[in-house]
Amino acid sequence: MSCKSHIVKLDGLAYHLNDGDNLLSALLAQSVSLAHGCRAGVCGACRLYSLGDNAPLLSCQTTLKNSLSLSRRFPVRGDNFDVLEKSQLDDHNLVLTLLGPSDDSFGDRLTVLLPEGNAEAEQECMAINRPGEKIQILLQKNLLSFEKWTYFTRLKPKNLLSISVDRSQRKGRMLVDLSISDMPVLLIASYENHAFERYWRDVLQQLPAELADFVALSSKQLGCSQNLAKLTEVLQQACQKFGAAKLQIVYHGSGIPATDWEPLLREHRIRLSQLHFVR
Repeated sequence: MSCKSHIVKLDGLAYHLNDGDNLLSALLAQSVSLAHGCRAGVCGACRLYSLGDNAPLLSCQTTLKNSLSLSRRFPVRGDNFDVLEKSQLDDHNLVLTLLGPSDDSFGDRLTVLLPEGNAEAEQECMAINRPGEKIQILLQKNLLSFEKWTYFTRLKPKNLLSISVDRSQRKGRMLVDLSISDMPVLLIASYENHAFERYWRDVLQQLPAELADFVALSSKQLGCSQNLAKLTEVLQQACQKFGAAKLQIVYHGSGIPATDWEPLLREHRIRLSQLHFVR
């Protein structure tokens, strides 16, 4: 007897998935590129949007019961921002300073709406400025298509960018809501997020929290020898200075589930509840 299946359309591509399957697991099994992190419905990395009513859903918490039409991006409308300055941090990271609405209530997730003619019309990025300052966005070459990276590198001062500003929380506020804003915090960034070190140091300077250290992984795999050696050294030093029970760990990234972190943390007598996922 054949299993009932449903058609899930994701950004225009159709997939036949079985009734009762977990949406995230089923899509990953078909080699779909989909951001994910904790798989516990906490980090929000796997959020998708229904094209019918724009309602969000967490794919890791969704059981297939019917056909779906989804998008990775929420349909947005943007405001025009002037490009004030373009600075290349290195060969892989570009910062744009923009003139436009600046407001403490802005979140740090922004969506750039690219002009017509680009294969992909949107690009999500992150603001790295302090609240109230001119918006600065960080663009990462390894997360962009060649066409998008070329478009951004060719921008000049006074060019206009259409941007939708997320009014959700800034990451510094997340640390307050997680009740860890007055604790020692070890920041671990995924290998592609090393350029956010300055941002995180600025965030923690505005809070009572003490930065235990900032570590950027050297590859996507937590278990590679270089990552393990560095993390073991940093965890040992942080636990000696602050105590394992007080240390809070924030992972800025996706793709490494909690189950991969657990053995490393257990070795240093750190509970999994002390690990926080931030996308």
